[in-house]
Amino acid sequence: MRLRLPLSLRSALLACSVLFTTVASASVSDGNLGNVMYIGDSITHGVNSGSWRWAMHKIFTDNGVSYTEKGIMTGNFSGGVAAGTSYGGKIFQNIHSSAASARTYEIAGRANGSNYGRFDGSNIKNWLGLSTEKTKGGTYAGQTFTGANKPDTFFLLSGTNDLLSDGDNNSLFYRLDGVTSLLLGDMDSIVSSIRTANSQASILVMTIPCWTQHSNGNLAETHQAVASYNESLKEWGANNAANGVKVIDINAGIIDVASSTPFYGVRSMFNNPTADGLHPNAQGDLLMAGNLAKGMGYAGRSAGQERKAAHELEVNFGQNPSITQQTLEANGFTANNVSISNNTVNFNKSGSSALTYNWGAAQGQNKGYTVDFTLRLGNGATDGWDTTNNFSLNLGNGTLNINEAYIQWGSTILYSKDMSANADAIRIAYVAGDSANGLGAGYYIWLGDVLIGEAQTAAGGSSSGLTFSYSGTLDAILSDLALDGSLSYAPSTAGITGPEPLYLASGESPSILKPGMIEWTEGTAATAVATAGTNATYNVRNTTNSNIASITGTGSTKFIYANNGAYGSANNRQDLWVTLGAGTSSANGWIGGHTTGDLYGDIHLRLAEGAIGKSTVFGVVNAGTVHGDIYLEFSSSTGVYDTSFTTGEADRTSVAGSYASTVDGDITMVFNDGAFSHRIFGGFYTGNKTISGSASLFINGGTFMNEIYAGNKTDGTISRGTSLTITGTDAILGKADGDNWTWTLLCGGNKTSGTINGGTTITLKDIAATTGAGTEHQFDKYAGTIDGRGAGTVNGEKKLVFDNYATSFLGTLQNFDKVQITGNSDLALDKSLGNTVTSLSVDAGSSLQFNRDQDATLDITNNGTIRTSHNLTLKSADTGTGTYWVEGGTLDLAGQAVSGKISISAGTLSNTEGLGAGSVSVSGITGNVNLGRLDGSRLNSINMGSGTGTISGLTGHADLSGSDTQLRLSAANMGAGGTGIIQFNDADNASLTLGNLTLALTADAVALLAAPGDYSFHVTNAALHADTNYITLSEYNGMAWDITRTEGGQVIISFGQLDAMVINKGSSKNVTSASTLGATPSVTNNGTLNIDLSAATAPEDKTTTIRYLAGTEADAVVNTGTDSNVIITLLNETSEDPDKTGNTAYAGSIEGAAQLVKDGEQRLTVDGRVTASALDVRQGELVLQNTKESSIISGALNVEQDAALTLNAAALSAGDLAGYGSIALNGGALLTIARDTLSDLTLHASVTGSGTLKLDNCNLILETDSNLGEDVLLHLGGGSLRLQDGSTIALEGLHQEQENGALHLGADGRLELASNDGKTYSFKGDITGTGAIIHRGEGTQVILSSGAGGVDVSHIRAGGHLVLGDKDLAADGSMTYRDISVGGNTEDASDVDATADLSLMNNTTANTLSIASNGRLYLGGNPSQRAVQLVLTGSNGGVAADLTTGASLDLTVNTETLARSADNAWAALEAENGSIRINGTAPSINVNIYGLGSAGDWAILPEFTVNAFYAENGLVTADGETWTEDMVNLTYAGFANLVYDVNKILSDDGKLFQVHFTKLGDSPLKDFASTGNQQGAADSLWAVTSSPENITPDMMEFLNAVGNAQAMGNEEAIRSALSSYAGSGITALHSAQKGALRDQVLHLRNRLSQMGASPQYIHDDLPGFNAWIEGEGGYRKLDDRTDESGYKLSTWGGTFGFDVTCSDSFVWGAAFSASYGDLDAYMANGNLDSYYGNLFFRIQSGRWAHNIILTYGWNDASLDRTAGIPGAGMYAMHGSTSGSSYGAFYEGTYDLYLNENNTSALQPLVNASVYRSRMDGFTESGGLGMNVDDMDSTYGTVGLGARLRGELSANLTGRASLGELRVQVVQLLGDRDTTAVLAPAGIPGAGFRVNGAREGATGVQFGAGITIPVGYTGSVFADVNADFRSRASSFNGSIGYRLTF
Repeated sequence: MRLRLPLSLRSALLACSVLFTTVASASVSDGNLGNVMYIGDSITHGVNSGSWRWAMHKIFTDNGVSYTEKGIMTGNFSGGVAAGTSYGGKIFQNIHSSAASARTYEIAGRANGSNYGRFDGSNIKNWLGLSTEKTKGGTYAGQTFTGANKPDTFFLLSGTNDLLSDGDNNSLFYRLDGVTSLLLGDMDSIVSSIRTANSQASILVMTIPCWTQHSNGNLAETHQAVASYNESLKEWGANNAANGVKVIDINAGIIDVASSTPFYGVRSMFNNPTADGLHPNAQGDLLMAGNLAKGMGYAGRSAGQERKAAHELEVNFGQNPSITQQTLEANGFTANNVSISNNTVNFNKSGSSALTYNWGAAQGQNKGYTVDFTLRLGNGATDGWDTTNNFSLNLGNGTLNINEAYIQWGSTILYSKDMSANADAIRIAYVAGDSANGLGAGYYIWLGDVLIGEAQTAAGGSSSGLTFSYSGTLDAILSDLALDGSLSYAPSTAGITGPEPLYLASGESPSILKPGMIEWTEGTAATAVATAGTNATYNVRNTTNSNIASITGTGSTKFIYANNGAYGSANNRQDLWVTLGAGTSSANGWIGGHTTGDLYGDIHLRLAEGAIGKSTVFGVVNAGTVHGDIYLEFSSSTGVYDTSFTTGEADRTSVAGSYASTVDGDITMVFNDGAFSHRIFGGFYTGNKTISGSASLFINGGTFMNEIYAGNKTDGTISRGTSLTITGTDAILGKADGDNWTWTLLCGGNKTSGTINGGTTITLKDIAATTGAGTEHQFDKYAGTIDGRGAGTVNGEKKLVFDNYATSFLGTLQNFDKVQITGNSDLALDKSLGNTVTSLSVDAGSSLQFNRDQDATLDITNNGTIRTSHNLTLKSADTGTGTYWVEGGTLDLAGQAVSGKISISAGTLSNTEGLGAGSVSVSGITGNVNLGRLDGSRLNSINMGSGTGTISGLTGHADLSGSDTQLRLSAANMGAGGTGIIQFNDADNASLTLGNLTLALTADAVALLAAPGDYSFHVTNAALHADTNYITLSEYNGMAWDITRTEGGQVIISFGQLDAMVINKGSSKNVTSASTLGATPSVTNNGTLNIDLSAATAPEDKTTTIRYLAGTEADAVVNTGTDSNVIITLLNETSEDPDKTGNTAYAGSIEGAAQLVKDGEQRLTVDGRVTASALDVRQGELVLQNTKESSIISGALNVEQDAALTLNAAALSAGDLAGYGSIALNGGALLTIARDTLSDLTLHASVTGSGTLKLDNCNLILETDSNLGEDVLLHLGGGSLRLQDGSTIALEGLHQEQENGALHLGADGRLELASNDGKTYSFKGDITGTGAIIHRGEGTQVILSSGAGGVDVSHIRAGGHLVLGDKDLAADGSMTYRDISVGGNTEDASDVDATADLSLMNNTTANTLSIASNGRLYLGGNPSQRAVQLVLTGSNGGVAADLTTGASLDLTVNTETLARSADNAWAALEAENGSIRINGTAPSINVNIYGLGSAGDWAILPEFTVNAFYAENGLVTADGETWTEDMVNLTYAGFANLVYDVNKILSDDGKLFQVHFTKLGDSPLKDFASTGNQQGAADSLWAVTSSPENITPDMMEFLNAVGNAQAMGNEEAIRSALSSYAGSGITALHSAQKGALRDQVLHLRNRLSQMGASPQYIHDDLPGFNAWIEGEGGYRKLDDRTDESGYKLSTWGGTFGFDVTCSDSFVWGAAFSASYGDLDAYMANGNLDSYYGNLFFRIQSGRWAHNIILTYGWNDASLDRTAGIPGAGMYAMHGSTSGSSYGAFYEGTYDLYLNENNTSALQPLVNASVYRSRMDGFTESGGLGMNVDDMDSTYGTVGLGARLRGELSANLTGRASLGELRVQVVQLLGDRDTTAVLAPAGIPGAGFRVNGAREGATGVQFGAGITIPVGYTGSVFADVNADFRSRASSFNGSIGYRLTF
């Protein structure tokens, strides 16, 4: 027989693990997630991937988000990412609480079936420390996450298995309502548990992901059903938002928009879509995580790159891109066959369209590069999805392909989307990578800021730049184009980033370059000193002979040029990089970038720190053309830029872009420091030349004493506009003029003449107010003039941008078309814009305040905030979505439509007829408001705040029921003469409808409340509709009050004595006065009662009473507010009314932070949840019976003398416990007392009932024996239990959650534990004192302690179990106890076979031992299967151990036992000073040897001995006789029956009892083997027993089962086990492979025989070309022969082929075939997929024909197999492999014509074939898996038969149908036997050969075919074939179509 530990012991061994971690405060909104728990199924666990959690880790790391993983699991289900893998310097711990196949009900803890193994039966309540009971019983002893480990953020993805794996998923669509109800109910339960554990937790719920093809449901209806569930989930999430729940859809981009099946995934984003198709791969994980982060409001991946917006890239078309033919060419683009309009490029012209750009020579993959664009393509599904014509971007060595439905890298789909509706930018960056930090090199692709492609490698491109191309005819509209050829950048983002450092690849920091600056070249600079002299000229490049130079000076040089003379060519560009450093100056000349001749290249001229300057600086002067860009940078604090080459103020100039020289490029000037005495021109100083690009000035610092023009001084043309950007306040723009200050003019245009095409832009960026000395002239004080045009001609928009401008602008504006407020600006304008500005826009996040009347009307687009306290008139409709704040004056809307909102606190609106519904709010009144005849439907809300005033000018009907209204009433609004505070112009026909209304009273109104009574308050002069349950009075602390009714436009409020308060279901009542409830005789609440006393300051105003609280609705709520200083008494007194007992029941909940006091001698029963900062039960009884959610008292629970607290199956937690009252824990109720630090708790109260008292951080001291009831489970969450001396305490059980607890018995204390059946409790800690521990329950109690020598331990109840072990179950651990007793010598009538079990898990020393007849003592059996010894040192009357007849001793033995057994004075049970006695008239005991068959080295021992008993005073019976061997009933593992002969030995002196094992000479299984396969299996198993170190647990279990069957002589079971172990089903893979190949050649033979030219006709048009395709299906069967496996193979597939009729006599062709097969075999089933490539030839010579076929095939195969003994354990194995075959076939025929025109013929035929097939070896997984060698066969066929064929009928084209009948006899030759050589996995020495069934050699084949012509060139054909032979048969057929070209 086999011996197993009882379930209770095996469960108990899992009860002892602890984990300590820390916690951080958390907030999702600021990027600090705190402790994070991921909960879900296999998609979260990770199948062959790191899961979406790994992708989220990268998002968090990129963005500095702080989080700590918490969970009960580590790692992925398969494949994936190892825990500890780093990305960006942050470790991914891969910790979570998810498991493959998990259901939501398992997580929630709802019992629903028998399988709860995914989390070992645990659930979220266990993990969060809310319960220790697992879902279907048993005690949870795993990790709990409480206190510092409490999760703050939960990610929950669950439901896939509930929807698809439970029930028939094909009927899910029809069952969806019921499934959804259960699933969302489980989600409710999970949320409730989370909120109980952490009321502030954030819960992020993900929708169910889509999938492709999977066994769990592929019907379109099933896919649609899950999509419908997701919509229900989102609605559920919205309803649970108040509980911290947010549902996020994670399917964007993963759903295949082009699929005809709804909610169908992109196949390439899932694991192996044909076999799995449900679990996302890395690409699916990437998109899921990106969608999740986006739904959280978080920034997307940056991939460690600095972020830049598109308009910040090196090549761009502006913040509002202007794309024209000219701007494209100016930026270096070449356009071919495209349309350019409206700032877009359309590629829809006929033929191929392209847009190209070439990088510069220095650009490439060193530091990366970036391209950004937006694309709209096609028309979606309107004309069907075009997924073949791609819009392509060829970039470097990669290609991005985009079609109507997909964004692809090469051919790999990255994202699926309707691209016709796309508005998101697409960015591609080549990233150089950061391998040290886990960032791979390659191409990264973003859609918006969501990363959709990661580290993509080369994909079909080769380019030194980029090319956009498209050859389709659909609209392909490109816009918002930008690029950077020098660095890789991630997109800018508005998403949340966290508090930790952002990850930047290689530890780099974001660029610190000031606006406009460029990265200077890395090339080595030549150094030199400029020649000094009043007439000296210094040419840097010419002198140093280097394009890169750094120059210093020792004196003034008249002329300094970066280059002098023609240089470079169109094909040999020469960029200049010149730095002028310390001492360089030009006192009497100028400094220039280039002079004389043409320059091909870019000029970069920098005046670095120490440069003196002195004279004018030109970009180019007196030259031909600069074919490139010019960059001038001024960064010297000592630089002074005067002029000496001109006289007269009108001509004096400090800097100019060009002096009479053409520039074929852009001019950029950056001013960081220096003093500029005279004018600055971005364009020409003189000369009617052209700048083909733009002129851009960036002012970051320096002093500017004269005018600044971005354009020209005189004639000249700038082709692409100008820009002038002032950043920050460091620059000083102006100069002192005596005592006055003259501000510098800023102009975007020209001074006197010239032309600018492309408009002008002036940007004022990052300007904030400055204070203190020295800031008087900083830019925030600027009061000069800013001009958008100047003189000359400006073509294009003239624009002024305030970007992040956060102060008042004091200057004057003129000549602007548009002013834009952006970049989170907070701008105040102190002057009127007048007629100088045409339009105004305020972007989202920015605000503008008008500080004076605007004299002219304005075109406004407001997406931000505009504040005005002055008059403002709109000119046209405002399409923005922002807000106007009217704080005074008049906002004249001129009847225009406004898409945004208007909020008014004072002032007037006029001409409001263009406004939309709900667009106006009155808020924070500071004066009277006139709404200008506003229709009531356009009013959104009124909230007066603390101000006073009237609201007039309304008309019609206003419905504000959807918002909260707050009004402040004065004496003028009271009484008969009062007026309404809200005035309608047409009061008689008007109405006002309100929802929640809060009324506040001014002091003069309060003064009128002289006596109790009803008072009227005038709200409106129209009809008022308001529910009094939603009206409240705030800021009033006088008499008690209640809202009684409304009359007309008035609210009537009663002050003084009040009636009973009744709140109906669905209604609510707000109470803000303590006296209101105090004066209320009773409260019946079936809705919501909101108590908010937080505004009160006096303690008496924070104290109130609720009398006789009652209600019948479970969803009713009493909200007590957030103020913990509020005290609410729940009063239930004895009623004076004899019909009222004073007892009330309230079905709802009481929630909030107030302190609760239960007073009065009667009972209050609360069915719902209770939360409070403290609970004091002073009098009477408080009954809590909420079973859904835990009640939580954050402070102390006090139950006073004579008061009672009863928990009926409810849970209550509190921060402390005090009082002398009584507490009843009924129906499994849980009372938790959790202190912050460990301290003593003396229990004065009486705690009884059948629940749990859980104490965290408490040393419990019991005062009396009766403190705790015997049915109470004491759960110590840290701390100890202390008994008084001599006391007896009886408990349900003792459970210790954390390590190092303690049990103090005192002197002679007695602890009785009575665990119920099925319960397991575990205590771990020290035991002190003397006394006894008695376990008398039917459950399991585990005590892990080193014990105490003065303590007795006993277990007396049959069916129960007491487990004793060392604290750590260490190998060298030991225990000491006084006396040990097991059992009670009585049997329960209900279970006479039950035993009382006591286990010793470590070596133990005790005084004496007694085992009753129903007792069982386990020695060992711990998790490591260590042997344990019990040593008895004492004796009782000479007897150390008393064993009653029937007693059992279970020994766990191992090699240590055997070594110790060599000492005949040693035994597992050893009595050092006494005897071991068996009592009873027929003395016998049971000894079970456990461990045999599980230890690895037993079988190699030829013999060994186990010393079971040793007694110094002998092994005796009650009458003093020595034992005999027959008195010991011996059992052991079945394995031993296969290996050993077993004997019992009693020593001659009667002191030692031994069990001796002797190895057998050969396998006893051979006597049972009746087949060759069984014989091989028997030999193999015998060899297995000689390699015990390699025996797996499953193999050992199988050997035990076989051994048991052998011991019982069960021949049938043994033969079945041997046959299944032999696994002949494996041979079926090879047998079926061979048969399938022959069938495939037969299909092709049937085609080939009909090819060729008809001999009846002359063919002038040869060669002829034909193509054909056919579908095929078949069935083959080979019968089993005893246990030699046959097979059944069902196949389907097809063939595609072509053939060429070269002449009348010769045809050749090729074909490819694929066949997919389902295989059944002996105790196995699987798949066989086959693929064949074929060449064939047909030679026709007269009537002779010769057909030749050459074939090569390959196979993919898998096999699932079972083996074992039914009823004793079956094992599943799986294997997969591949195979190959090749061969040749020949057939010859001769035509015997049967009619004159030769249209019918009889063909005798003969054929032969030869083949070679191999199925590769493989290793099975699971159970009894085998290593399988290669299976090879060489075989062939010969056949003889005849074919009858002829024409049947002709079609309209004259083509005849053909039919044929076939028959032949076929003989198989060669290897007909199929054998396999197997060996158990890991045990090669146990190999054997297994045979499969053999099919008959001779067979008869029949066949028929027909070919029917279709039109002139096509034909349809069909064939059927059959083969019959001994033990085998096959049937197959095909149908196809053939086309002649």
